[in-house]
Amino acid sequence: MTDISADGSIPGRIQQLLDCNDQQLVLAESCTAGLAASRLGGVPGISRHFCGSSVVYQEGTKQDWLDISGSMLESQGAVSEPVARQMALNSLQQTSTATLAASITGHLGPGAPAELDGRVFVGVALGGMSGQLPTTLVVQRRLEPAGREQRQQQAADFLLETVQRVLQLLEACRQLEQGGGCWPVVPIQGQGMSDKVIFPGAFNPMHSGHRKIMQVAEQLTGRAVALEISLENVDKPVLSAAVAVCRIIPLMDQAVWITRAPTFVEKAGLFPGGTFLTGVDTIARISQPRYYEGSSLTWEKALEKIRESDCRFLVFGRLVDSHYQTGRGGESAQFLGLEDLEVPASLGEICEAVSEKQFREDITSRELRPPPEDG
Repeated sequence: MTDISADGSIPGRIQQLLDCNDQQLVLAESCTAGLAASRLGGVPGISRHFCGSSVVYQEGTKQDWLDISGSMLESQGAVSEPVARQMALNSLQQTSTATLAASITGHLGPGAPAELDGRVFVGVALGGMSGQLPTTLVVQRRLEPAGREQRQQQAADFLLETVQRVLQLLEACRQLEQGGGCWPVVPIQGQGMSDKVIFPGAFNPMHSGHRKIMQVAEQLTGRAVALEISLENVDKPVLSAAVAVCRIIPLMDQAVWITRAPTFVEKAGLFPGGTFLTGVDTIARISQPRYYEGSSLTWEKALEKIRESDCRFLVFGRLVDSHYQTGRGGESAQFLGLEDLEVPASLGEICEAVSEKQFREDITSRELRPPPEDG
């Protein structure tokens, strides 16, 4: 991605990213009391892409202006993830020209309950792309101890940084749609990126099994795990930039790599020395020459490239049918581990099995997705 900032400031970068991605932004601010909007308003030309901001400080104003339900405010509290999410979503839906909304709610003190002191929630809602429903994200941060004015500045920074990250994701997916390579989505929560332990997948949606795999892998390797989503896939249709953005936004509390690397040969080229987290079904497919133009020689060359890149596989068992397909269930399905496969020695040497005792989650994303509509 090219340098998209003229003045180096976050508001300046946001203005140019809004322009690059043809987005219209609306804000809903509680604890920052319009500070983020004020900082955006200082950027020349921002009116082309900034719809405005509602300052909804009191709970009654949140109800009157943004239609936040009184029952939600009572049960969850004004400083909460559900309220931040609804503030962003309702702002988007109530602003006819907006395509992107962001909200913030928090408790800056003094006198806040200990569990809420300095805690802020930022909500994001991205308008439906390619006919999809709006996509939402909520992230939170505990602000550093400081006076109220300083904390307000910290909170405004967090809100604007989150907007910037989402816009950078839009730009990265748009550019990757037009070419190859990879792009890191650094987690909004602030953890570092990992370029050595990579978890490829569609994550449609992310579920408890995925998170357990990450947890076990981090325990076994001692390193953080980064997700990898490829716009191209061997067995699935190509993801458009719009679909990829909607897929990745809910994952932005994780480190994510976006690539155009459908095969592990290409992934190994992007992440040399990496450890890839895979299911046993994936290893079964890697072993089959039909994925290499039906040629054993092509398969051997591909595997040699992976080995030359010093990459390895950490293999998790899965519940699969006789064709190594997941999510089918039925009497033919059984839990298989790496030891249950007939893997060529050259592949087995770079595979490490995770035992069933260490990991077993009989769940797939396919089972969690809503059924397709008739007609």
